[in-house]
This record gives sequence, C-alpha cells and structure tokens, in this order.
Amino acid sequence: MDVVFMAHPAQDDAAFLPDVAVHDVTVKYYGKASHAAAYPWEGINALDAAILAYNNISVLRQQMKPSWRVHGVIKHGGVKPNIIPSYSELEFYLRAPSRKDLAELQEKASACFHAAATSTGCKVELCSLTHDYYNVLPNKTLAKAYTENGKQLGMQFTSNEQVQQILGMLLLKFLEFIPIFSLVQMPLITLQNIQKLWCT
Repeated sequence: MDVVFMAHPAQDDAAFLPDVAVHDVTVKYYGKASHAAAYPWEGINALDAAILAYNNISVLRQQMKPSWRVHGVIKHGGVKPNIIPSYSELEFYLRAPSRKDLAELQEKASACFHAAATSTGCKVELCSLTHDYYNVLPNKTLAKAYTENGKQLGMQFTSNEQVQQILGMLLLKFLEFIPIFSLVQMPLITLQNIQKLWCT
C-alpha cells in the first residue's frame, strides 16, 4: 500500500485538518458496599474515587499544554443513595498532537486515576477497549491540488480547520490525504448535530 485517501463529511470545507493521537481509557474503581446510614464506616466508596479522579483531571488541565485535550464521563456511580457504591466506572479520551505527547499525557492522567484510588482505599483498573489512534501526517501537495480544484467547483474553504479526525496507526506509514467537505452551507450545522442529516 502506498497511498491512503479518505474524505470526511463535516460542517466546513477544508483541504486537510490538524490531526491528533488519541487514547481511550476506561477507569474502574472497586470498593465495598455498606449501608450509608447504618454502617457507613464499613464501606469503601467507589463513587468518591470516581469523583476524585474526575476532579484530579480537571486540576491537571492547568498544567496541560494548549494542544492537549482530556474529556470524560462517569458511566457508573452506584445504584441507590442508601448504599455506598462498591463499583464506579469512567471513560476518558486523551488527545495530543503526537505519540510522544500522548504518552506524556497518559502518564499524568494515570497518576490522577491512581491517586483517587489511594485516597479512598479503592482498587483501580485501567483498560483500553481499542488501540491508540496515532496522529496522521497530511500531504500538503495533495491538499493544495484539492483546494485549487475545489474552488473551481465553488467550494468555500475555511481557515479554521479545527475538526477532529481519527484514522490511526496505519497512516503514519503511507502518503495520506484526508479532506473534509461540507454537507450543507448552514452556519448552525455542526459535527454535533450533522448526524441528523445523514439519513436524509
């Protein structure tokens, strides 16, 4: 294989976009259930660990490089208010411009997750359901040709190409070209709601 081509639908037209490496991590905390009113001292609160982990990541952002991104959700936090949660689960995406930066960000995030376990007495498990997606290397010659031909067809290229693209490890080894193209010329259509148009 020598060349990889792909075009991506979006809210704008762009010849290429800045790409990042991505790591998906699921964080699981294991505690001990107990009645929250009668015997709270018998419990080990896994929800507390999840909240601390989330807050640790929020505090980490102050020292993160401007090009780094971390975003996550709490997927499981307990069953009933009167039961100290014995299990909690979060999922985070870590993004950075390069594999080197991503490795550094992963190390810092891992410290945040383990610190939450230490302070609450929970056990922690970090797992990834997918392989890391590495940043791809755009080909500027192909991008220039795409822009010139696109303008002749009436495409309006945006100077703001901050759209996330994930295509993985394979493209680091081959010539790569991934433009994005607008489905509609409406300023209110974004990647968040453009999926509503895909079935039309």
